Amino acid sequence: MGKNSDLVPAALRQIAATMHRLPRLLLLALGTALLTLVADIDGRSGPHIPLSLFYVVPIALVTWYVGGWWGMLFAFFGGVASFVYSFHRFPMTLPPMIIAWGLTARVGSFVVTTALVWWLKLAVESQRALANTDELTGIRNARAFRAAAATEIARAEREGGLISAIFIDCDHFKSVNDRFGHAAGDQLLRLIAKTMLNHVRVTDHVGRLGGDEFGILIPGADVEACRGIATKLDALLLEAVHQQGWPVTFSAGAATFLVPPSSVDDLLGQIDQLQYEAKSSGKNRIAYRTIGAPAALAA
Repeated sequence: MGKNSDLVPAALRQIAATMHRLPRLLLLALGTALLTLVADIDGRSGPHIPLSLFYVVPIALVTWYVGGWWGMLFAFFGGVASFVYSFHRFPMTLPPMIIAWGLTARVGSFVVTTALVWWLKLAVESQRALANTDELTGIRNARAFRAAAATEIARAEREGGLISAIFIDCDHFKSVNDRFGHAAGDQLLRLIAKTMLNHVRVTDHVGRLGGDEFGILIPGADVEACRGIATKLDALLLEAVHQQGWPVTFSAGAATFLVPPSSVDDLLGQIDQLQYEAKSSGKNRIAYRTIGAPAALAA
């Protein structure tokens, strides 16, 4: 019983993921087909089988997966269709104002439904963003970074691509808190996150892994690209913090995986170890490694 019950949420998640991957035009075509089907059945059914509830299905589908304005459009046409097919059930002696009110109420109920579905979608997305965002810096938190890493590892295993990753630790961070206060320390962390986020590709993943530790995931980057990005970010970070008068530097570990790591823990462990080697060697430096090659590159 428990195993079967677990299959239902898993199946729903799979359906939702599939729907999110479908092109907008295909979703609109699917919504139009469902709306037409419901209207056709409504027209063929008798007066004792009201089908207004079934119009909500295509309207909600389009609203959730395509957008609120498209949902409103479907709500309007769905409301009109529902009213037209129920019009023959009205007494012919009804005043025009009553008939107009019936149309307005039918369309209005679908519009309200659309608004509620869209509001729910925005609320869900907002909660998901909060759950995956580091509150202080606004970038991915450790949980979201690990999820992104798992996705990229799976993609590399499936498609045979490279993965590069960088682990950055702020040297002497405690001295900023001690000399300038914790507010300055928070400002420093936000500056680090903003600098990194502004100088990576939209396909890269930047996250705060904890304290003053940050990770960058660079899908598809080869050894030279990884070295270039790590060197560039180090220079940009040093320039940014020195402009603020903060006496900090950065130690980093950068690795290019020619074969996908066995797990997220493996990936993070490798770049964390490289960062530790850089810090142990005197700080303010980057340790590089190519993993999966016959010989690793020395720092």
